[in-house]
Amino acid sequence: MSSAFQVTTPAEGDHCTAPDLSVVIVNWNGIEYLEECLDSVFAHTAGIGVEVLFVDNASTDGSVAFVRRHYPQVHVIVNRENAGFARANNQAFPHCRGRYILLMNPDTRVLGDALSAMTAFMDTHPDAGIAGCRVLNPDLTLQLACRRSIPTPSVALYRMVGLARILPSSRRFARYNLTYMDDSKEMEVDAVSGSFLMFRPELLSTVGDLDEQFFLYGEELDWCLRARQKGWKVWYNPGAEIIHYKGGLSKRSKLRSKYEFHRAMLVFHNKHFAGTLARPLNWLVSFGVLIRGILDGVAPVARVLALMTLDAVLINMAQVVAFYLKLGGMLQPHFGAYLSASPVLTGVTLLVFWGARLYTAERDRDTAQLTYQTLRALTVAAGLFVLANFVSRRFATLTFPFPRSVFTLGWVLSAVPLIGVRAMLLSPTALKKGITRIGIIGTGDAAQRLAQELRTRLGAGSRFMGFIETTPGGSALKPILGAADGITTVLHRFALTEMIIAVGSWTPHRLMDVIASCESRGAQVRIVPSLYEILIGKVELTNLAGMPLIKLPTDPLSGWYRLVKRGCDLVGSAIGLLLFSWVFALVAASTKLSSPGPALYRQNRVGRRGKNFVLLKFRTMIHDAEKESGPVMATPSDPRIIRFGGFLRASHLDEIPQLINILRGEMSFVGPRPERPEFVEMFTRSDPTYQRRLVVRPGLTGLAQVNGRYDSEASDKLKYDLAYVNNLNLGTDLRILIGSLKVIASAFRGGPRRPRHTSTTGDRP
Repeated sequence: MSSAFQVTTPAEGDHCTAPDLSVVIVNWNGIEYLEECLDSVFAHTAGIGVEVLFVDNASTDGSVAFVRRHYPQVHVIVNRENAGFARANNQAFPHCRGRYILLMNPDTRVLGDALSAMTAFMDTHPDAGIAGCRVLNPDLTLQLACRRSIPTPSVALYRMVGLARILPSSRRFARYNLTYMDDSKEMEVDAVSGSFLMFRPELLSTVGDLDEQFFLYGEELDWCLRARQKGWKVWYNPGAEIIHYKGGLSKRSKLRSKYEFHRAMLVFHNKHFAGTLARPLNWLVSFGVLIRGILDGVAPVARVLALMTLDAVLINMAQVVAFYLKLGGMLQPHFGAYLSASPVLTGVTLLVFWGARLYTAERDRDTAQLTYQTLRALTVAAGLFVLANFVSRRFATLTFPFPRSVFTLGWVLSAVPLIGVRAMLLSPTALKKGITRIGIIGTGDAAQRLAQELRTRLGAGSRFMGFIETTPGGSALKPILGAADGITTVLHRFALTEMIIAVGSWTPHRLMDVIASCESRGAQVRIVPSLYEILIGKVELTNLAGMPLIKLPTDPLSGWYRLVKRGCDLVGSAIGLLLFSWVFALVAASTKLSSPGPALYRQNRVGRRGKNFVLLKFRTMIHDAEKESGPVMATPSDPRIIRFGGFLRASHLDEIPQLINILRGEMSFVGPRPERPEFVEMFTRSDPTYQRRLVVRPGLTGLAQVNGRYDSEASDKLKYDLAYVNNLNLGTDLRILIGSLKVIASAFRGGPRRPRHTSTTGDRP
């Protein structure tokens, strides 16, 4: 075994029989994808024997520990450095014992019987050295790279200049992704996607391993080309499907990803085609790849800047038209004053639009919502100017040295073109829409009526898949996809993207369990409401096929609230670090004198969207407090607390280093307290609604900290957290901050003190 990596295999009894398929998964910091990926593999192995080999490229997010803890049957290979995709796969090949080997990305999900279907396909196609399946995007559209031609200089040129996109049905110009061919038909191709690539082990003896010159991209193209040169065939099988969250892992380092993609293009060209071209043509290819890389890097920013520039032009054109209409074509004497004020008016308006997320395309936002959000942003911008006009005479002199009626008219006139631009560029109709697969939980009258409406009124981009029973075998309706108790399996098997709950009476715990399962798998949840549910609370009503539904928001942070909250976090944490810099030295020295060990304590916590981060605080317990016990809940009078630690906890001074976490964007001043991964997992198992508190950034303080007690039940603390998440607003944040200051003040006054509510941590729960 090489010193560069370590191999862990299951017990001998777990792999004494040679399997049909060896699945190799190479991972780098992809922990949020692993559960879905591995569950989908092990859930769809009917009729075949499967072994899984997991190769980790020096991840720092706990991926290896997660796999070893939850999937002990998996063979684990751990690299001490990021070895790249090709080398990591090569390390796994000597340990594969299957009749076939499958290379599979961790950011994929197996649908239906894809594994057994591909194994059967290889059995019936003995000439197939390599085969791939139908790869879908998360919106269930076809991922074009799942079957393609070798990018010869001419094929690549047609794609780079856009001819492949303009003429997708042309056999000459659209060869790169074979868009002129029917993707529902089985066919022999030049290459398939490396996200799901099955091959025969005999290929290794004739073609060799993957070329390790390719770090992240291009190795499958090179391998497919080399296999075909050795007489093997490469096949595309649409009878098997997976979902690939393309770019999911490369988003960890976007700049490195883009660099490796374009470097792979040059490596591939130099290896296979440079020798057949004249030197000037090779220079031209290199120059073209360089230009494409630059454009690819700046394109996202350029699109936003272009839209902002267009907005600025439209806003100022509307004001000019307002001058003509209001002053009868006489621009002077006020127009010069407007020109001096225009940069301020335009800049603030664009900033408001950016805060309202009016420069991003969102699939759930239709044209009506865009219209409302644009009008609201314009109104807010105008309101800011009017407010500043009353507060500051100097500001009024700068921004309104011309008739305010012109300003008002210009704002009204700008609304139409600004809304029109967004309707064309950002509404879902302007996007490439995938297929929405809808399932209905329930089989009662409401569910049947809704299903009938869906069947007759859904558009081409949506499909009603069937019913999910609340009681197995209790209905004669068709199609029945499965039971609500196995909702995760149903979501996997049928790739449902939207779930509608049409159940008259369900216990709250069961309802929230199903909702959490759906949301954890990325499915949008809607509920058929009763009049009672509409009356008792603030709900967002939507309609589907003409029926009113309650939509559960996956992100409760509105554009404005998000912008203001993050701005306050940045400014507040920066000011706090400056004001309390002297406290750092004082507390650090006191901690060192009170107990041996470091002054700062670092611990992994779970943040927004389940992402781990390192929480900072001053140490209040003995060093290595959990060395013998492991992760445990602390008690109100914990014997591990050091002498100075009691004061730090009572005064909350131990939390000051978390200002750094807030500045980094890992935390906020207000939110649910961040919990340790072990306890998040434990709490989620007992109550799936616990995951709901992870949709926002964790906080330095929160509703549960102000109102709860140290020894409160976890379920009671969760109620506070969910109440906060479902009622986010600046007023609530302000009340929580004031309440926290009162708690701290009472500690310094030395008066009666309520036990402090905190999170579970080895240093201080």
